[in-house]
Amino acid sequence: MAIAVRVNMRVIFMLLLLAASSANFPTPTRANDETPSPGTIVASFSRDPAFCESFIYHRGTTPPSSYDRILEDREGYGDFLLPTQGGKGVPWPEGRIYKIDIDNDGKIDEVLWGHGENHYFSGDYLIILPSDPALAAKVKADADDDADVDIDEAVAWAKSAGLSVYSGDDTPYNRVRYTHFVPVVINGETLLWAYPENSALKPAALLYRSKRRGTMELICEYQRVEDN
Repeated sequence: MAIAVRVNMRVIFMLLLLAASSANFPTPTRANDETPSPGTIVASFSRDPAFCESFIYHRGTTPPSSYDRILEDREGYGDFLLPTQGGKGVPWPEGRIYKIDIDNDGKIDEVLWGHGENHYFSGDYLIILPSDPALAAKVKADADDDADVDIDEAVAWAKSAGLSVYSGDDTPYNRVRYTHFVPVVINGETLLWAYPENSALKPAALLYRSKRRGTMELICEYQRVEDN
């Protein structure tokens, strides 16, 4: 009898462990509760699951009337759609200068947008322009399309000078030149989308809350569903 009780308690303990594991690591599902097909995008980490999921417009549903397609699944469908910047209160920068509260301290910043779309540099970085005219001029010059500068060195210099920099080397991608950053304003807060130029890298995308001194807090992480 004692042996049977011990066996039953062991079975119950194993079932409880399995249930706890399932609760901590749920299987992602699509809006219709079907298992997502390989290549599609799911929220793999979220501080607010409903908020993070709201940016994924699955096939078979109607996307918003205006949107920018940031990521595609392997079949080319727009599973991950970001509402247009204008709709989120962040117009495209004039002269590569955003005027936005990038660090969420309640003050509007002048933020240089370093951007490239070529083999050497296909990504973005953001630097709050300093009040010192000479430092600000150097930051702008380094971001000029015709500037003969090493992007990695330019960003490293800006950080060493104590400037607030948001760049790909502070993400899991660890690359300045091949990480994209897209600022959006949601519910009065500035958030940054980060995603790699190489779609094979993981995670597929990240959503950060940008903070002071170039720091970022992870809000959402997105992954592509892998083949079994």
